Amino acid sequence: MYHLKTSEDTLPFYWSLTDNVVDGTLYVSAYGGGTANTEYEFLTGNSAVFVAEGAIPYQSYLKKDEPHISIIRNLKDMGYHDALALHPFNSKGYNRTNAYQALGFDDFLLEDSVEDPQWIRKYISDYSDVDKIIALYEDYHSAQTPLFLFNVTMQNHSPYQEIYDNLPLDITVKNKKYADMLNLQVYLNLLKKTDEAYEHLITYFEKQEEPVIVVFFGDHQPNISMKRDKDNYLQKYQVPFKIWANYEIEEQHIDKISPNYLGVKLMELMDAPLTGYQKFLLELYEEAPVLTKNGYITKDGALYNVGDETAPCYDKIWQYQFLQYNNLFDKQHTRESFFYLH
Repeated sequence: MYHLKTSEDTLPFYWSLTDNVVDGTLYVSAYGGGTANTEYEFLTGNSAVFVAEGAIPYQSYLKKDEPHISIIRNLKDMGYHDALALHPFNSKGYNRTNAYQALGFDDFLLEDSVEDPQWIRKYISDYSDVDKIIALYEDYHSAQTPLFLFNVTMQNHSPYQEIYDNLPLDITVKNKKYADMLNLQVYLNLLKKTDEAYEHLITYFEKQEEPVIVVFFGDHQPNISMKRDKDNYLQKYQVPFKIWANYEIEEQHIDKISPNYLGVKLMELMDAPLTGYQKFLLELYEEAPVLTKNGYITKDGALYNVGDETAPCYDKIWQYQFLQYNNLFDKQHTRESFFYLH
């Protein structure tokens, strides 16, 4: 992306992992920030398109004592007794403590849960984060309890304008127009550290007999000024995703998908029971596989404004809006049987 040339590959393991993989490009609404909205879309199937400009559902709409739709509830119907959220930082960001409770998580683990962590810059490293994931898995595996773990890392958080002794800048940029950008060089070296941690995670779970699925995706691109391709309007809203299993699954490459569909696609891959709402989302995905605040893309690759009444999916897009309003805001009239399995 952006035609970058570097002294070495930043994600060599990520790109080499092709067996038992569903991967592709995720189109998000956020750029340079707004992690929580990408999280919210993945976990619920709701879209950031249909909330007020600048609003973050975690902060504005979710309350700990009001249960909210999520894929977690599907998993619990499948026998997942525990759902954990791990974020190796503090609890202050985005009202996550209350939001995660509303979504059905049983516990929210923070930086103090990571023992003797390695630090990169001023954040707990992705490698230490993976060590914590492995430790949690081993605890639950020994108890023979199915586990869903949702992990939001911190290692690569902005800003990127400082040099730290604990992050060697071994990878350099060869493009002349980008060669002097310290923020870009820092970010690329952070990506390499993430790739090493990802390899550590996959290598561990390859050896486990218990079926495991790992879903890996970016929340948004960093706020680093790059020259966009003229014919790719949504270029700065694209991030990679990869779903890997330690057992045989049908391999697939998905060119275009947005986070509001990705969680439901995961449920489909797991052969999980689906709500009426999730079945509606899968139908809409076939017609409009990308829906973001920056526009939506139909199955033929055409880009439309969400408010374009002449667009081919206009009626179904707005049906989606009404359904989201019903489950998010219209609590007294929410059709429970459509949005929940029980």
